Amino acid sequence: MSTIRVLPVFPEFPETFWSYRTSLRYVGKKAIMTPTGLLTVMAMLPEGFEAQGLVDINVKPLTKEHLENTDIVFTSAMIVQGDSHREIVERAHSLGKKVVAGGPFPTTHPEKTGADYVVAGEAEVTLRPFLEDLLKGAEKGVWTEENVSERTRGLVELTTGGKVLITKTPLPRWDLTDLGDYWAAAVQFSRGCPFNCDFCDITKLYGKESRTKTPHQMTKELNALYKNGYRGEVFIVDDNFIGNRKNVKELLPEIIKWQQEKDYPFSFITEASMNLAWDNNIDILEGMREAGFNHVFLGIESVDNEVLEKIP
Repeated sequence: MSTIRVLPVFPEFPETFWSYRTSLRYVGKKAIMTPTGLLTVMAMLPEGFEAQGLVDINVKPLTKEHLENTDIVFTSAMIVQGDSHREIVERAHSLGKKVVAGGPFPTTHPEKTGADYVVAGEAEVTLRPFLEDLLKGAEKGVWTEENVSERTRGLVELTTGGKVLITKTPLPRWDLTDLGDYWAAAVQFSRGCPFNCDFCDITKLYGKESRTKTPHQMTKELNALYKNGYRGEVFIVDDNFIGNRKNVKELLPEIIKWQQEKDYPFSFITEASMNLAWDNNIDILEGMREAGFNHVFLGIESVDNEVLEKIP
């Protein structure tokens, strides 16, 4: 059987907080951060599938040639990228190419994507069953963690809470993109958050149990970026960096050691809850400072119920 060529396409962000279009002009970058989730899915493709170069529409346009020279399109999108995602689907369909959609937008609203295949939830669970069905001739469908659970039982390592462990998640395929186009390289240490804020859909997507990678995995990811010539900002895009305080405390000394050995090639940014500033987390704050964290994005829930009720 011939190899199936897979084109990863990342939709455009509209003019929103996360687009940073005006600021990017001043730092000579084309996009705010790497589409690491999609590049990680490319690393999960088994033999028989060939990942092609990433087309990030925030960096460069999707051309007719891109679509003509592939067999199938893979996308990953957040809700804010919905309009661009639908345009990608329409263009792919106009040339007879099918589209596989994953990420938060398709997971939450599979019926709105227009894609032929929706691979919902976490790819460690749903990707392989989808690919098996694709090879058997599936024309369309939605693959969720629930409807593939029997097929993946014993094959996917789960926590006691039933969520997938991410200690086996592969390194992203950095070779499929130009890291120099981005202001920050995105990496992930954990998924899930112990809180349940009304404005945030993370617990719906990933649960309240904060699952982490190992310190060894994280230093491997930093090494991969370093060996690819990347220097600069690294955004640890966790739902809540301190959701698992014990594991964060184990991670920070390893990052500090790595940074010192490499003469601090990276500056870190992350997202966390406000209890990061509580007295019982002073040691974490100190460790973050020594590791090279310069910015923390805090999600603060409004105390105005009227505001919360207007969140879509």
